[in-house]
Amino acid sequence: DGVNSSFPTIGALLMAVGTFYIFSKLPNELNQKWLNILKIFADNIMGVYIFHTVFVSVVLGMVEHTVSVLGAAFLTVLIMLITTVITMGLKQIPLIKKLLTI
Repeated sequence: DGVNSSFPTIGALLMAVGTFYIFSKLPNELNQKWLNILKIFADNIMGVYIFHTVFVSVVLGMVEHTVSVLGAAFLTVLIMLITTVITMGLKQIPLIKKLLTI
């Protein structure tokens, strides 16, 4: 939800509530697998937040500005994965780990 100069909007709130609702309806065993995956992202979210803009700029330079919803979802997941792996690697350096830990 990048409307209003990326300030929080009702759209962002509804997306967050919808996401939590979907996860709450998953069966417990599947829910636990998703929670383990989400924990990896949660532990690295500061790095994802800091580094994602670089990859968004690169991707926008390589693709058309009109991307389908499926294409945008794919690019979002790809950028999240790349920045998470980069953050996990950088956290091996003690000083950087301290800076990237919330």
